Formats: sequence, structure tokens, C-alpha cells
Amino acid sequence: MRNSEIAENRFGYGARGKVVRRDNPQGFLLAQMEGYDARPAALHAMPTLESISAETRAHMAQLRKSGAIETGSGKNAAFIRDKKFANAVRSHMRTSGRDHYDKSVMGRFALATQSDAPFMERIVHFWSNHFAVSAEKSLVIGFAGSMEFEAVRPYVLGKFSNLLKSVERHPAMLIYLDQVQSVGPNSALTMRANPAARRKLGLNENLAREILELHTLGVNGGYSQEDVTEFARALTGRTVGALPRGTIARTMDMDHKPGLTQYHAALHEPGTRRILGRSYRDTGERLADQILDDLAVHPSTARFISAKLARHFAGDDVPESLIKRLTEVYLKTDGDLPSLYHVLVQAQEAWRPKPVKYKQPWEWLVSVYRGAEADLPVKTRQIGNILRTLGQPVWRPGSPAGYGDRVIDWIGPDALFKRAEMANLLTAQLPRAVDAEPLAAALFPAGLSRKTAAALGSADNRRQALAMLLASPEFLQR
Repeated sequence: MRNSEIAENRFGYGARGKVVRRDNPQGFLLAQMEGYDARPAALHAMPTLESISAETRAHMAQLRKSGAIETGSGKNAAFIRDKKFANAVRSHMRTSGRDHYDKSVMGRFALATQSDAPFMERIVHFWSNHFAVSAEKSLVIGFAGSMEFEAVRPYVLGKFSNLLKSVERHPAMLIYLDQVQSVGPNSALTMRANPAARRKLGLNENLAREILELHTLGVNGGYSQEDVTEFARALTGRTVGALPRGTIARTMDMDHKPGLTQYHAALHEPGTRRILGRSYRDTGERLADQILDDLAVHPSTARFISAKLARHFAGDDVPESLIKRLTEVYLKTDGDLPSLYHVLVQAQEAWRPKPVKYKQPWEWLVSVYRGAEADLPVKTRQIGNILRTLGQPVWRPGSPAGYGDRVIDWIGPDALFKRAEMANLLTAQLPRAVDAEPLAAALFPAGLSRKTAAALGSADNRRQALAMLLASPEFLQR
């Protein structure tokens, strides 16, 4: 690949119809940072936390007005009514959440296929996957798009610490990693609960563990189990309005900002915390952010983040020299993300002419629509269904680690067969026929391999030739 092709394919999502030969492809990429729009027009109609909360409040008011959850009289009537009401609210959020999810997926895809700054879109999606949540968890589904649009996009050109704090307080993360059920063992709520209720309360370490293992230090970052537990204690108090169950829910005002992040001192574990050898005075709501600020500039975090960025852009066998330079810049700038992007764009190791990565399904599908300059599907769920078929549904990874970023995670006979099948399906659905050979010359000016060129020349018709191009090694790699 020539450098102009690398700029479009490896750093972006493929050219829109044609690779423009540029004298300064690095400058082309860096200029995208200057003009970055965190809230572009394609996202203006997307569900936001405030709109989700307002919609939920309206539904709660309607439930009360209709009297649909009345349970009669008796000493347990109020308890039963409150429980039914809470379950009805959660049911509504799951149902409406599916619509929010479908709309957000289409908004994300529209932006990626039409953007003039695909390098920045790739950066956003890298961080969204780094801080993975999964819409497979029913209550997360309506919040997943908001997390990327509101907690990730506005912070990708700042300090890592600000991005980290934004993500870790978003409702999608708090729900996904069970922070909404975490209560300090010595919190005010636990102390005043009766014995039966107290047995249902307890500390949940999921969020603390994943922050240390996946979001900051890395699995070999030098933390201990005691650090996890102490951090979990520090995080107590953070929750999401209207979503905690049982005893926790009865301490909270159900009508107060449902679906939004809240801090409740009654849930917080009091006391000084000691994490990674440093003591933190109990400052209540501010405590978690103080710890996150320190984690963000820890040497292990610098190394872990630098290695992931380098692997994403320079290949699975990324040279140690690039990781080292990124780590040094990270530590020198206290995790200034634009400084890291500058190093990546200017790194010789990231401009090797041979392909260094195999496109993930999302990357491939976006590059297909960009390359063919195809119109977006009319059906809202079509893109989501295609990506589900290809094995990478949006915001639905199998674990908090997110989708894998190595060639081995995506290549294989079954994956190749599915891409070929989908290429045939997509070319049949295009509103206009596209000639493969001129398109290949426009998208890959360095030329195709002899094998690919011969295959295109032997195709029975134009649609078959285009399908072959979309499933070719040149199109599948970056």
C-alpha cells in the first residue's frame, strides 16, 4: 500500500469512492483532530441520558396516575406496590431501550460511513471498545449508545484521566458492572437495616476489578486483591436513579432523575482507603475520582494504554520501540491523548507498506459502504443484523474486555465464508451497479495482487466481480 492508502485504510475506515493521493498523508490525519466535532449532526437526534431520564419520569407519572399497580390493603400493601412499581419502571426501560439501541447503532454507522474525519471516528471506537459495556445485559441496552456519544466522544482529545472519570460514572458502566448493587458493609444503610435486609446487602467488586485490570493498570499492572477490595469500598455511594433493587431502592427517591448517575452517602463505606501503597482520606463523593486521577498517570497504565494503541494502528507484532516512545510521551504529558495520536501518526512503524491488521466486521462493513458510496439501509435494524451475522454486534462484546484486536480474533474459514456471503448479499442490494475494476483502481491505486485481478476478470457479471472485490484480501486487510 502507498501512504495515501494507509492513511485511509489503516488509520481510517477506507476512502469514500476514491483514494486521493496526498503529498502529506500524516498532515491529512492530524488535521482531522483540529476539526473534530464531538457532537456532529448525525448524532443530534440520538437518545441522550437526559432524554432517557425524562421519558422514564413521564412513564412513572403515568403509572401512578393510572393506578395500574395498586395492590389493595394490608400491612404489606405499600411494600408490594413499591416493588411492582419498580419492576414496571425497569420493564419500561428495557422495552424503550431496544428502540434507543437500534437508533443509536444506525446513527453511529451513518456517521462512520459519511464522516470526512474517519481517523477520529476510529479513535472514538477504539476507546469505546476499551471501556466496553454490553447491551446483552437488558438494562444496559438503552444506555450503550449514550455512553459512546456522551462519555467517550467529548473526551478523546483531552487527558486520559478525564476520559476515564467520564466513563466510570456513566450509568451504562455502573449498571453493566453491578455497581448499582454495591453497598458498604459499614455504611449507614447497612447499619440501620434489619438482619434479614442486611444479609442482602454487600460490596460488589466488579467495577473496581475491571477498572484496574482492563481500563488502567492492566492484568499485570501490580495491583493486589486488597487493592481491588479497597477500591470497591471507595466506589460505594455511586449508583443510578430508580435502578437498584430491594433495600437499596427504598433508601432512594424513585422519582429523582431515574437512569442518571447519583451519589448516595448512605451507601458509602466510611474510612480511609489504602490503594497501591497510597492512603486516601475519605472525601465521600470525590474519593473515587481522586483515585482514578492517580490510576490514570500510573506507569503501568501508561504502558498498558500505549501498547493497545500501538497494536491497533501498527499491527499485532508492534515493535517495542513504538510502545516505548508512546509510554514516555504518556508519562511526560500526564496522559495527554492528542500527544499520543501525534506519535502514532508520525511513527515509521505504523506506515509499513504491507497490511498489518485484518479488518473486524464493523471496520469491513463501514469500508464497504464508504468504498461503494452506498446509501444507508432504510430499515433501522438492518446494519445491526448484518453485524450480528458477522459476529460483531455493536456494543455487545462477550466480556468487559471488549472485542479482540488481534488477527487471530477475526480470521478463520467460517469468518471468511460469512464475509463472502455478505458481500454477495450487499452487492445484490445496491441501488446501482458498481464496476469492480475501476473501483479497485480508485480504492487501491498501488494495485491488486495478480490473483485478485484475475478473479475479477473471470467474474460472470458486474455484481459478482464487485462481491469478489469486497471479499478480496486487499479489502479485508488494512
